[in-house]
Amino acid sequence: MTYSKKRALSYGVILISVLLAYFCRQVRTENVFMRNLADQCRSCIYLGMYCAWVIYLGKHVVHKKTRRCLTAIGCLMVFWFFVRTVKFHILHDPLGEHICWYLYYIPMILIPVLGLAAAMFLGEKEEEKTVRKVIILLTVAAILIVSVFTNDLHQLVFRFFKQPPFSDKDYSYGIVFMVIQGWILICLTGMEIILIRKSRIPGKKQFWLPVIPGILLLGWNIGNILRLPFIKIIAGDMTAGLNEKVNSTF
Repeated sequence: MTYSKKRALSYGVILISVLLAYFCRQVRTENVFMRNLADQCRSCIYLGMYCAWVIYLGKHVVHKKTRRCLTAIGCLMVFWFFVRTVKFHILHDPLGEHICWYLYYIPMILIPVLGLAAAMFLGEKEEEKTVRKVIILLTVAAILIVSVFTNDLHQLVFRFFKQPPFSDKDYSYGIVFMVIQGWILICLTGMEIILIRKSRIPGKKQFWLPVIPGILLLGWNIGNILRLPFIKIIAGDMTAGLNEKVNSTF
């Protein structure tokens, strides 16, 4: 089988998997067992795709530092869905759900940074300078993550209207949350620009291909911040699907 056929086949498998996960998400039944089964199947589909992607990276990505960044992204995606499963199906106390909610922001902040780092390492000759830049990026990301986990002390990321234990069902956004979203936007934009500049494939179609997932992900993020109702209805799985699409550009 030729490379183009293998690539088309992989895209087809990813698309079918995402559609199956979306259909599982649309299951509406009064039977609690069937509802939980559909949700678990959805999580398993995405976890399977991410695990397969990590295995693929270990075999096909030659550059060591780029492979490490992409592998870390895959592991963070697995961690993301694992925390989601724990929050909605294992922990039912407010404190446990609160902690899981904050844990979401570890992959949410680190994945764009590692994506930018992977793009910077592609074809880079002066790796020492790149490593220094990546260390600075990771330091900023670590500060933002710490700000999320200490939010109960200062409430600069999320502001709560009720007394502890705080809930993710009743809150507003603080100034640091906007800083985090701006940081994510900067990293995604930087990654897109670097990928376009380093792309060796000419043509307008290939020029726009890496940009589209980032634009859609940004639109989803803005809609989620504004709490637009259609986001949860038609784009609940958009993050996972777009993550797979972004990964395929590498």
